[in-house]
Amino acid sequence: MPQTFECPNCHAPLTYDTASAAATVRCEYCGSTVIVPDSLRGSGRMKTGMDQAYVLAEAARLVQNGRKIEAIKQVREAFGMSLKDAKDVVDAIERHETVHLGDMSMGSVQIDSVTYPAAAAPAQKGRGCGVGIALLVLVILIAVGAASFLIISRAEVGVMTVEPVRLAELVEEALGGTAVPIDIPDIEIPPVPTISIEIVIPTIEALEVEASDYAELAQEFGGEEGIGPGFFNDTRRLAVDNSGNIYTGDYSGGRIQIFDANGNFLSQMNVGDELYMVSMTVDRDGIVYVGDA
Repeated sequence: MPQTFECPNCHAPLTYDTASAAATVRCEYCGSTVIVPDSLRGSGRMKTGMDQAYVLAEAARLVQNGRKIEAIKQVREAFGMSLKDAKDVVDAIERHETVHLGDMSMGSVQIDSVTYPAAAAPAQKGRGCGVGIALLVLVILIAVGAASFLIISRAEVGVMTVEPVRLAELVEEALGGTAVPIDIPDIEIPPVPTISIEIVIPTIEALEVEASDYAELAQEFGGEEGIGPGFFNDTRRLAVDNSGNIYTGDYSGGRIQIFDANGNFLSQMNVGDELYMVSMTVDRDGIVYVGDA
């Protein structure tokens, strides 16, 4: 026997066949996954409402940690539903959709990202060692050149004996004086400190529009938030056709509602779930034109 209950999200009527074995229904208006109350399913409540809400939160944590099978098992045991229904609920949690339980609901799971500060750069040695090595290489090259010159001179003139002390003097003359050892200390370059930048995003509150000196309020209707018939959910576009019917368009979700000239709900249509409505107009024949972002 069909039974009717309200969607906890948009208050739209949901129809459930008590003869069905399904434990969940999907709202045709807002797309939420709703767990059918135990009173309609005819099954004994396994846990209290708060315990079942805790099970949903625990299932979300398990899905976030990659333990989806364990989450399905917990949901199935807590709600006394079939394996398919439990999998549908966990799949909805994994897609970050809203899962409702009677009058209670558990929003989509938010995964916070943690940024770790970069490790401090290791202390760097100065370039003093490089300068000392370059000077040492230069001295060795000069010594090798002087030795080569003496060998060539000996081959041309005859036997020429060069004492080690004399070789040292030649090297000193080539350097322009007595060689003095240079002790260049290591220079420690301090690491660059880590800079933490905190970004504060201001909260934007809705503006209240008041009557001004140059405009008068001609008509108003609605005012309740939701995605059911006659409710408004981030409605930003407005148009009027040749018959005076009023068209309202939601910014996201692609929903367009049609009201008569007195603000009474007539019908609604959807032009695309992935659409972001940046503009909307209606021609004299009632054809709606929509601009997508």
